[in-house]
Order: sequence, then structure tokens, then C-alpha cells
Amino acid sequence: MPSLEWTDLQYFRALATLGSLPKAAERLGVNRTTISRHVTNLEQSLGAALFERRGRNLVLTAAGRDVLSASDRVDGEIDALTRQVFGRDRNLEGAIRITATSAMAKLIAADLAAFHSTHPGIVLDVMVSNTSVDLDMMEADLAIRLTRQPPENLIGKRLAEINSALYVARNSRLDLAHDEVPYIGWNNEREAPAWIRALAPRTSVVATGNFVDVITELVAVGLGFAEIPCYAAQSDARLKRISEPSSHRFGSAWLLYNPQLRGVRRIAALVDHLSGVFERLRPTVEGHGPVG
Repeated sequence: MPSLEWTDLQYFRALATLGSLPKAAERLGVNRTTISRHVTNLEQSLGAALFERRGRNLVLTAAGRDVLSASDRVDGEIDALTRQVFGRDRNLEGAIRITATSAMAKLIAADLAAFHSTHPGIVLDVMVSNTSVDLDMMEADLAIRLTRQPPENLIGKRLAEINSALYVARNSRLDLAHDEVPYIGWNNEREAPAWIRALAPRTSVVATGNFVDVITELVAVGLGFAEIPCYAAQSDARLKRISEPSSHRFGSAWLLYNPQLRGVRRIAALVDHLSGVFERLRPTVEGHGPVG
């Protein structure tokens, strides 16, 4: 069996991912000859061609795809091991990758800044995403997710109930009970949910969206009314609430992380900090306050 050099695999991964020698050379800060030499070494060790040229493009062969898939797994394992060992450091230093929706990231931005002021040795990498980031493979260290049932394989801390309510533009004169009212739905809804139709029997869908920011803007410019999480709408002076808050749609906010990070002091510090933050933000998140 051949003995593979990890350095050769790293150069191969860069070329496979970027698809061209110039881009890979720029990314790695080396010349093209260096990359070619390492890829050639890898091909000779494996006895298989990993790329084929189609015009100006380099395309992975079947063997190349297999090697890339295997190297991705190895890279993930090495990254997980590195982070696990680094977590034993007694100092509160290093990076924390945290992912949240854009509206949630805005909500806690000032509190993340306060955390960094207390722990200047920690770098916060904030990734905005509505998709499921793979905490198992350490794509993120912490995730704030809106869910009713968090994954059982992760450590989870429930932060708060995410209530939502119906909002319209501040100057709107819509009468939900009597008018024919335009509704902005979520994720390609073609009909308002039953509890909304009970309040607004003559509702018609005029638009849909899948991000809080987008739906909030559509409501603010007067396109119609929508159900928006209270934490995203309460502080927006362009909106007014026209219903009591409820937990119909969004479930709870959970702070999730991989069990391998249980003993990492900087992770524990941020978990404690965010727990306190959400205790303070609970009235905003749960929509306390009068309608209108």
C-alpha cells in the first residue's frame, strides 16, 4: 500500500476545490509548479490520474472524486481533533464560530461585542444562516436555532420561547375583521394559517418570503400584514403589532453545540454569557407589551 503525504493531499484539495492552478496558487501563496509537483507525487503514489483537462478546465476523474471525498473526511477529523485538544488550553483564547439567523445575529450583536470586551483574546466568527449547519463536523462551534425539537446528539440549552405576532406598517388602517386584507406568507404559503384566517376571514396571499428581514421589509413598505417573530419586529418603529403574541410557528431558541466541546472554557464562557443575555431579552423575544 502506498504511503501518502498529507501535504500532497492539501495541495490536491486546493486544486480540486478551486479548479485551476492560478487560483490554487493564489490561495496557498505558492507558485503553480509547487502545486503541480505535489499533485503529481500524489498521483504517482496512488497509481491513478486524479484530473483530466477539458479545454481550459481541470476536471476530477472518478479516482479524483474518491480521493477528495476521503480527504474531506480526514480533514474534518483532524479539525475536530485540533479543536478538542486546543480546548484544553487554560486561557480564554481562540476562535468561536457561532451561527444564527440574520435577525437573531442583529439582536445579539451588541452583547457579542460586550463579550469580546470582557474576553479580548477570543475571536468571534459569526456566520449568518437559516440552514442547518453541521455541528457534528465542526462547521460551527455554537448554533442558535429556532426549533421545537433539537437534535438529540447535541448539547442543547433552551434560551427562550420565540413568540410571533401579526404586524402591519405603522400608518396602516387595515381592519382584519372586515377588510379584504393582503397577507405576506412564509416559505411559499398559498393560504394563511387557520388561526390567522379566524382573525382575518377575507385574507389573500400577495407575497411570500423565507427570511425574517425580507418579510419585515415587505410589511414596512405597506405590501400587507404578516406574522413576524416579536424579537425582530418589536424594535422596528415602522411596524405596529395588531395581535397578541403566540408560539404558533417558531418554537424555541436553542443554543446547541457538539459534546466534544463540553470542556472548552471559551465555549462555556459564551454559553453562560448568552444565557444571561436571553434572560434580559425575554420580554422582547416573547413579545410582552400592549398591542398597537
